[in-house]
Amino acid sequence: MTAYVPVRQAYEETCESILAEWLGDHLPVSNLWHGFSANHCPEPYLDFAAADHSAMWVTHNPGRGEDFQLRGSVDEQWSPIRSDISYSENAKRLASGYAGYGALKISAAARARVAGMKHLAAQLGFAGLRQIELFPLHSENRPPDDFLFGNPDLAEPLRSYGTKARELIAASPMVIGLCGSAPDASGKAVGSWSKALALNLERAECVTLSRGTGPPTVGMFVNRSGPRVSVLFCRQGSNGLPAKDLMPMVTERIRAALSDRV
Repeated sequence: MTAYVPVRQAYEETCESILAEWLGDHLPVSNLWHGFSANHCPEPYLDFAAADHSAMWVTHNPGRGEDFQLRGSVDEQWSPIRSDISYSENAKRLASGYAGYGALKISAAARARVAGMKHLAAQLGFAGLRQIELFPLHSENRPPDDFLFGNPDLAEPLRSYGTKARELIAASPMVIGLCGSAPDASGKAVGSWSKALALNLERAECVTLSRGTGPPTVGMFVNRSGPRVSVLFCRQGSNGLPAKDLMPMVTERIRAALSDRV
């Protein structure tokens, strides 16, 4: 497994460059998908509890932009985003607001997902929690796969972002992804997500979490490779976590994989 700290630093440097270009209104938009918003502050990652010993959650990209993220809102009292601090510090301020401490406007589903991520990370014994995006720009709808899993022809620093993000994911000791499709190992979505998470589907345990006799709609893949554990939650039609009553079993399965690390 690639050394984690230098890979993390390279990723964070790219994120700082993206923020600086956006603040200066120089972020290149050529070849971007029309659904991305260049007017809302990029949000490549959030630190809900910054620590070296962190669980990493991966989602596809920031959702719909809100007014407090607009360029004209930066440095205003109602926005946590500041132009005179690093993206690293802004990521902590944003995460605090999303977790409920700053009363930032986000959907109930997103706030519940944040609470669930924090709770599971704590249950697994991780002191920190970082959520990173496969692409850093906001959009109301899901972006095309090429921007999430491919290498689109973009100008720097956006060109480097996907590569740096995937390198960080592959180097991280604990990674959890959220996929909005059924837990079908032969499906396109699961295949794309498993590659993004560096999760070996052939060696992964598939745990069905949905009830009933039909094809499963909720489940997870758990893969342990040496000191690294990767998990992909699959929930058809939603990128949320499994139902609360299933989380104790989920936690035990992941704990077992963590305890078996070598």
